[in-house]
Amino acid sequence: MIATDESPAHAAQITVVIPTWNGMGVLPQCLAGVGRLVGTQLRVIVVDDASDDGTADWLAVRHPDVLVIKQPTRRGFASAVNAGLRRSSTPYVALLNNDAVPEPRWLEASIQTLEASPTYGVCVPRITYADAPTTINSVGLYLRWYGASGDIGIGKPDGSTYDQRAEVFGFTGCAVVFRSHALEAVGMLDEWLEAYCEDLDWTLRARAVGIRFVYCPDARVRHRGSATFRRIPDRAVFLQCRNSVVVLARHVPFRSALRSALGLAAFHIYHVAVNVARGQGLSAMRGKIAGIRHALSRAPSGAGAVPLRVGDSLLHEDPLRSGPPFRVIERPTEMVTPHVNLRS
Repeated sequence: MIATDESPAHAAQITVVIPTWNGMGVLPQCLAGVGRLVGTQLRVIVVDDASDDGTADWLAVRHPDVLVIKQPTRRGFASAVNAGLRRSSTPYVALLNNDAVPEPRWLEASIQTLEASPTYGVCVPRITYADAPTTINSVGLYLRWYGASGDIGIGKPDGSTYDQRAEVFGFTGCAVVFRSHALEAVGMLDEWLEAYCEDLDWTLRARAVGIRFVYCPDARVRHRGSATFRRIPDRAVFLQCRNSVVVLARHVPFRSALRSALGLAAFHIYHVAVNVARGQGLSAMRGKIAGIRHALSRAPSGAGAVPLRVGDSLLHEDPLRSGPPFRVIERPTEMVTPHVNLRS
């Protein structure tokens, strides 16, 4: 059930934040899925990032129970998410892409998982492809030893391997449920990053204060994928290349970077080469150069940012060698106790 602004303040247990930009091709299906969610009262916030496709007018007519925040100018994914987070006051907060459709028990199962142990700060769902529902899109985020981040399980058959609760390295921005206290401890997404790697950046900041991530197999979401950035691929390539440099430089300890120097260099060269083959080499090179320049400065990035450069990591672990990215949890007591109180 969706609570409205007129509902009592305690009515909603969770706020669902949906950022969108010219997403009328996918937003109706997303909100239809949200309308089928069961097990908890929720508040829905759609942040319209200066769309010009009639999104706000359509929402006013078809979804008057949804709070719409309309940004005056386009500011990017991270900014839109933060606008919604600032208006959230519930014990839990969910992020959902406009091209994702949740299954009915997504929130119920996620909240049950988080309530089962106060040591979990973030719950990651089982995400499959909308057009290939038996194929995994993501069950969490991981970071390879040579610095490339990726989705755990991507492209693999959805089967018994993913039927157990597991600790994962981090979350992907497609769909996730946070404890509000975890958000308060870590802060907002970095708006300077705009899109791409903003989830990895938040993950590493969270791990620096001891917050851990849990995968719930019964929380399911179907994802179309890259519906927004299909329209501006050069910008997407630039952001991917720039942000992959900045986030690693910000968080990887200097000793770890030296130990993995060859792998890191090879990854970034390969990243550029792939885009050269696609005819987008200029965007990739511009992105890498911009990332290096920013990484070597101490200028803060933006809202939610940690003004770090190479060697300034706050992590107590080597993120390039943090162990298995997907570890089945036998007992909740196996989880690491966070440095912050996550009890709601």
